[in-house]
Amino acid sequence: MDKKIRFYTSEEEAKKAAKDLKYKVFYLQADNWNDYGYRTLFVLKKVNSDGTLNQIGAVKIAEMNQESFGTELPAEPFSELADKYFSLGLDGAYYKKLKKFGLLSVLTALNDVAYIDEIENCKKKCKQLGGEEVFNVSLLRYKDLATVERDFRGIVKDDVEPYEMISFSYLFNSEGKNIDNGYSSKELKYAVKYNDFPSSNIHVLIGSNGVGKTCLLNNFIKSYIFDMDNTRGTSYDFSRKNDSRVMSIGADRKSNVGELRFNKDNLSPEEELSFTHITYVPVDLTVGNNFFAASRKKAKKT
Repeated sequence: MDKKIRFYTSEEEAKKAAKDLKYKVFYLQADNWNDYGYRTLFVLKKVNSDGTLNQIGAVKIAEMNQESFGTELPAEPFSELADKYFSLGLDGAYYKKLKKFGLLSVLTALNDVAYIDEIENCKKKCKQLGGEEVFNVSLLRYKDLATVERDFRGIVKDDVEPYEMISFSYLFNSEGKNIDNGYSSKELKYAVKYNDFPSSNIHVLIGSNGVGKTCLLNNFIKSYIFDMDNTRGTSYDFSRKNDSRVMSIGADRKSNVGELRFNKDNLSPEEELSFTHITYVPVDLTVGNNFFAASRKKAKKT
């Protein structure tokens, strides 16, 4: 632990302390951002001896069994947080800046979840904190554990395995008969390499309306998530070693891809793969749009 670190929650006191050059002084500025009732956000700033502030980034701090919605930090100044506290940077920029300026000891002092000594201990801690509502609702919010254990940790630690880009093949069986009055099959191969230029992880599927583009993509997802064959296609050579999420975005409101459900027979209890479907519905925002005109008339009447 770096005993020469001092944290303050008062900007005035932090600037006073920074003048004597004895300590690395940091100011934790409370932010009133509301995460569904929890207020855990702070902006970390390094205080220079001349009183100027260098902003490091945003960090969320909470404590075990937190009942109050606002995180109550120890009386200032403090050099480290007690074990009951834990923290997580808001984004990767926070970790990159601390690393750039040689301030990684800050992560230890604030009990950063992503910076725990060993990768296995990091995973155990994340699993333990999974039972804390404040961790899920506020610190993680829209992030998943892979972001903590792999993305954030990978910036400041060397024990994270690099991403394995997914390469796979899919044997597609046609739904209708072809010109020869038979059913055809086509093997689709997707080869992806890390850091390829141009990027090889973006593929485009082109076809006329109604030929089955959405159907094909739906079956990709089914085969991948459920690891099973279906009547219209067979997938193989999938590797889920580092995968945590599958996301589908479609503009077809009639698409039933969003109705996919996980099944205990298809997924083992250890699986942590999540599936999200987002339907994009185009809206005409032009001034003369009849829908909005009708809405305005209805609003005036009420």
